[in-house]
Amino acid sequence: MANIKLKGLFEAEDFKARSKETGKLVHFKSKDAYQAAIKAGSHEDPKAEKGGASKGATKPNSMFGGDYAKDRGGEPKSDGMETVKSIAASTGLRATAVAGWADENGVNLSKVSDALNSKKLKPMDFMTAVSGNPGNKYAKDIIAKYSQGEGNAEVPTSKPKEARKGNPTVNKEAKKKAEEFGITPQKLGKDGYQKAMYQAAVEALTDANFHDEARELVSKIEGKPEWAKRVNYPSMDDPKYKEKMADIRTNGVDSSEYWGGEDGTHEFGRKVSQASGWNGVEAADGIAFTLRMNGFHKEADMIQSVFDDKPYMREQSTKLKSMIKK
Repeated sequence: MANIKLKGLFEAEDFKARSKETGKLVHFKSKDAYQAAIKAGSHEDPKAEKGGASKGATKPNSMFGGDYAKDRGGEPKSDGMETVKSIAASTGLRATAVAGWADENGVNLSKVSDALNSKKLKPMDFMTAVSGNPGNKYAKDIIAKYSQGEGNAEVPTSKPKEARKGNPTVNKEAKKKAEEFGITPQKLGKDGYQKAMYQAAVEALTDANFHDEARELVSKIEGKPEWAKRVNYPSMDDPKYKEKMADIRTNGVDSSEYWGGEDGTHEFGRKVSQASGWNGVEAADGIAFTLRMNGFHKEADMIQSVFDDKPYMREQSTKLKSMIKK
C-alpha cells in the first residue's frame, strides 16, 4: 500500500490553479479538489488569464497540495521535485522514501533542505528519522522543527507526542474534505483554522453519537472541567423549562463557541464522521491527522486525548495484542 501511495506522488496527474489572494500557482492532488477551489472562487484557471502569469508569480512546486517554495528575491531555484531529489542525494535515501515520509508527517521539505544546506541538520539524522523505527527521537525532533507551514499563517511547532495513526482511508478523506471546504491555515489564519478544526471535531463526535467525548473535548479547550459532565436537560413539561434551558445555554457547554460553528465547519465534521462509518475514534483521528499535516500538533493531541482513559480503548488494545500473540 505504501509503495502505491508513494508512486502516486510522482505519477499523479497535475491539477493547478492560481490563487486570487496571492497570485501564486497551487498544485492540487485531485481533480475534485481543483474544481472545488475554482468553484469557490478562491482560485482561477491560469490558462484563462489574459497576458500570461503575473510578473511576481513564483514557480509552483508542491506535491502536497500547496506552493511551499521560499521566495528568495526572485524565481525559486528549484521546484518541489528537485528539492526532494536534492535531499535524497545528500542523505542517501530514495526520493520516494523522502516524499512519502514528509507527506505522512507534515514536514516541509523546503525547510529541511535549507537546514541541510546550512548544516543545522545533519544528513545522518534525517536519514535515521526516515529509515529508523517509527517515532524515533530524530523523527520526533525533525517533525517538530520543520512542520509544514505555508503563506502568512503562524504555525505552532510544539513537539508531537506518540499519537494514534488512525484509519488511513478516513485520514485521507478528512484532509481532502478540509481542503474542499476551505478549512486551511492559509485561508483562515492560525486562530481561525484552530477554531474551525475544534468545532469540526466536536461536530464529528456528536454526529457519531460520542456526546460524552464531545463535551470532554470542549471542556478541555475551554479549561472548564465541569462542562465534561452530562447535561441534565429539563423535560419540556417542566414548568421551569425555559428558565433552566436559558441557564444551560448561558452557563453550560452549550454556550461554548466550540459547541456550534459555521455551516461549512459543521458539514466538514459530518463528512468525516460519515467517512469513518460513524466511528468517533477514527473520525477524531482523521481530523487530528489533518491538523498534524499542517503542523498543529498541540491541537491534534488535545482532540485525541479525550480517548486516553476510555475503557473501550484499553479493551480494544488488549484484544489486538491477544490476536498478535496467537
